[in-house]
Amino acid sequence: MRIKITRKEAREHLEQFKLACELARLIRHFFPDLVPLLKQIPDPRNQSYITYPGVILLMTRILSSLFTSAACGKQAKNSIRRQ
Repeated sequence: MRIKITRKEAREHLEQFKLACELARLIRHFFPDLVPLLKQIPDPRNQSYITYPGVILLMTRILSSLFTSAACGKQAKNSIRRQ
């Protein structure tokens, strides 16, 4: 069964994909050794239960921390402006 999406949804998905590609390009440019360095970290999990590689989990955690702190900083600036 194929799920139909609207053109608007398709454009939104494409924009998100472009943003992810740009983010990956920036990471490779400014931190060229980051991914190889993360791949060197030993993975203590049982190999038969692994769905996602360790490097994906680590990058997800790094980026979520980065975006969360950026969002918190923006909220703090907005609250200061209101006072």
